[in-house]
Amino acid sequence: MMPKYFRALCTVVFILGVLAAGSQASAAEPKAPPTRAQQDQAARDVVDQTGAVNAATEGLGQSIANAQGALKNLDKGIDKVKDQAKDAKKKADDAAKAAEKARDAASNCKDEKDKKKIQDLINDAKKKQKDAQDAKDKSDKTEKDLQQQAKDIGDKLDKYIDGLTKTGDKEAAAAEKVGLNAQNSAAMAGLERAKQRLDKEIENQQENRDAFNKAKSDFNSKLSKAKEGLDTSESLDQANKFLQSAEFYLNNCPPKEVATAPKEVAIAVNDQQGSNVCVQPGQDASQIGGHVIASGPSGTIINSPQTVDVIVRIAKEKGITLCWVEVNFCTIYTPLTAYRGHDHFKHSHSGRDLHNHDAPDPPWSWGVTPPETVIRWSR
Repeated sequence: MMPKYFRALCTVVFILGVLAAGSQASAAEPKAPPTRAQQDQAARDVVDQTGAVNAATEGLGQSIANAQGALKNLDKGIDKVKDQAKDAKKKADDAAKAAEKARDAASNCKDEKDKKKIQDLINDAKKKQKDAQDAKDKSDKTEKDLQQQAKDIGDKLDKYIDGLTKTGDKEAAAAEKVGLNAQNSAAMAGLERAKQRLDKEIENQQENRDAFNKAKSDFNSKLSKAKEGLDTSESLDQANKFLQSAEFYLNNCPPKEVATAPKEVAIAVNDQQGSNVCVQPGQDASQIGGHVIASGPSGTIINSPQTVDVIVRIAKEKGITLCWVEVNFCTIYTPLTAYRGHDHFKHSHSGRDLHNHDAPDPPWSWGVTPPETVIRWSR
């Protein structure tokens, strides 16, 4: 007699074996073939796309021509940009003239009555300046919009042709999944022939596409030249500078009174002659006294408070050889300059722009250390 637990174990093993066998049988079952209805639907979808491909092939040349026409229509926009740029340039020039007029009036401001008139001139110049800037912005926007439109036309054409080459691909793939191909399906064979004709037409239309691309390049070139000679930057910059000067003058009106009457002053002056002395190279020039004003291979020049006679005596006593010695009445160490320490306020009422000098101020270091003196000897 078989034990109970052994019978149970056998039962479990039997069940598992049955399940495994069923699973293998299920996996081995062939996939259900596509139905005739599925194939018919796939074939109809392919036929529809074949019609679309044929229509696109026939109309490709017209599509390129339409793009060329749309681009041609943009040409009139170039004249618009030019007209707007001319308007902006005229307004910018007018703003510069108005600002200059305000500056000139402000530089001669004398009293409160003048200030009101000058403020009106400044306000008028500012309004013209704003009008000019608005006109420039308008012209720039029109130009930018035309550039974008030309780009969009070209991008749309390229995208359209690129899309044509993919027409029917999705439907053909679906048909292949239900067992259709160019060998067993007239619809698939028809689509294949249609796509071949399309590829050939795209190749034939390449010359027209190149012509369109050249037309687009020419358009962009003409657009960029529409504003040549009509740049408003210089005039607007001038207007801004004139207005800054005008407001400066206006804020300092009326001008401060500067006393110009002569005054008696007492100045302590050293009226002693003194001497300039040249000591030969290799000599100890410091024994002469005074201070060195120039030194080089040809000798050392000293400015001394002593007279010529005293210098000659000192040199003889100390055994110092001199090149020469001469009377010195005046030695200027710092060059005199036109704008050193000029009165900025007084300068602002001279009728010129702020700091508009004929020559730049020399470096401030000139007031401390004079330029090196170069002496050339001649016999």
